[in-house]
Amino acid sequence: MDIRRLTVCLVYQLFLVILIFRRTNCSEPNRRNTKANAQRDKSSKKVGDSKNGTPQKPNIIFLLADDLGFNDVGWHADGGSRIRTPFLDHLAYNGVRLENYYVQPKCSPTRNSLMTGRYVANMGLQHVNFSPVDGLCTPKTQKILPEKLRDLGYATHAVGKWHLGFSNKSCLPTRRGFDSYLGILTGTANHYTHRRRIKTKRKIAGNALYVNETPSTAYEGQFCSHVYTKRAMDIISSHDKSKPLFLYLAFEMVHSPATVPKIYQSKFNNIEDRLRRIMAGQIYLLNEAVRNITVTLKRKGLYQNSVIIFTSDNGGRLYQRGNNWPLRGEKGTLWEGGIRSAGFVHSQLMPPFVRGMANKQLMHVSDWLPTLVEGVAKGNLSDLTVPLDGYNVWPSIAKNKRSPRKVLLHNIDQTVANRRWTPVDEFYWGKASALPFDPRRHAAVRIGEWKLVTGKQGNAAIVLPVESDEELPESAMTTGWSRAVRLYHIESDPGERYNLAGAYPDRVMKYLRKLRQLQKASQKPVKILRNRQAGYANGSWIPWLED
Repeated sequence: MDIRRLTVCLVYQLFLVILIFRRTNCSEPNRRNTKANAQRDKSSKKVGDSKNGTPQKPNIIFLLADDLGFNDVGWHADGGSRIRTPFLDHLAYNGVRLENYYVQPKCSPTRNSLMTGRYVANMGLQHVNFSPVDGLCTPKTQKILPEKLRDLGYATHAVGKWHLGFSNKSCLPTRRGFDSYLGILTGTANHYTHRRRIKTKRKIAGNALYVNETPSTAYEGQFCSHVYTKRAMDIISSHDKSKPLFLYLAFEMVHSPATVPKIYQSKFNNIEDRLRRIMAGQIYLLNEAVRNITVTLKRKGLYQNSVIIFTSDNGGRLYQRGNNWPLRGEKGTLWEGGIRSAGFVHSQLMPPFVRGMANKQLMHVSDWLPTLVEGVAKGNLSDLTVPLDGYNVWPSIAKNKRSPRKVLLHNIDQTVANRRWTPVDEFYWGKASALPFDPRRHAAVRIGEWKLVTGKQGNAAIVLPVESDEELPESAMTTGWSRAVRLYHIESDPGERYNLAGAYPDRVMKYLRKLRQLQKASQKPVKILRNRQAGYANGSWIPWLED
């Protein structure tokens, strides 16, 4: 009996040992597979999707307005302005407003600096505003912004105004890093027909609108902003969320010609001046476009992981009723009104404590390439073949850290004005040849809170909005801006009303030496190959030079 019980116990124990052994050996591969799967999941999160399908790298939505005045946005509106931008204001006040942000004084120079991360003076493109007959485009000596982002896995799409040259096919957006393109290649066009007219031996009006690399008249009769906004919304709606998105939308608003659908103009019947009323309508349409794009981002589930950037390419045009109050000057000048841009960054990825802040640290349009590639997309720029002038200022924007930028070259044009300049106040500068930098040269540099301006700068007017009932302050009419050398303390005098050059001669000489140093790194303006019969066929502007 005891032997039988012992035998049964031994058999039962042996059965348990076999069962446990089999379970152990059967489950071990599963544990290894689980570990391997976990490793794969972990690695995929670094470059691909998370559990909810959101890409690890943020989507980048870059919205560039055209000729938008500093005072022509709601969050700046002052001096009696009746401009309204409610949705832009919402994004700005719930993001980071860039209140010390600078661009170039014209369209192409700003776009060149944005795409390359370089000062235009260091590329010889100081005053090049590409025309349909210019045999020139953005230098191909380096990868530009969309190429760098595409290398990092981004889907890249461009919509709107290109204005970076199209003399060769290799200059086209889809040859410079964009997966798709819809927009005008030229700097301006009729907002309905999308035709660009220039005067050669005769006036030629050619279609400027392209879809990828093909001229298209399919959108003739449709207002440009509606075409571009719908295209941007379609790109967002059809986007594969397994990849991060870079959407570059360069509006034609509020560039001339002065036209807008009447429904937008009629919102501002309280503005008597017709051109100003059209301007207000264009700006309101711009506001509506940004709202529709943002709503589409939310519906697609991309908003929470997106960085939205809004800025203008230069200041407003006074004759078109753009307004830069309280700044001096306009588009095309190195006065603050020509180069200080209204802009903001809006993103739920930024910590709550910075949302709603006005960032007053120095920033330039050339900073976007390193900021977006290194700061936002976590890439690197070690493969670039030319030195950058821009800085990664993402820590400054997103964390309110001190900006690495201390000096900002607004521009240096090596062309010397052929005229004699008068002394500034009671301080005698002497002969130009005896100074560290020829003050007749068209230049401006920002160093900390100070700005030095040399040479002839063009329209220096400080103008209130035309609808304003306020009187222009006497200080806005201060003389002295026409002198050869002008020094301003921008922090306390953003309107450049008080020329302090005579009071700070040592500082002036120091900054002239800095300009000389910056001039050594700059390039002489490039010679433009102009062919008055070039680039036109079958009713459209086309590339005409061989690569």
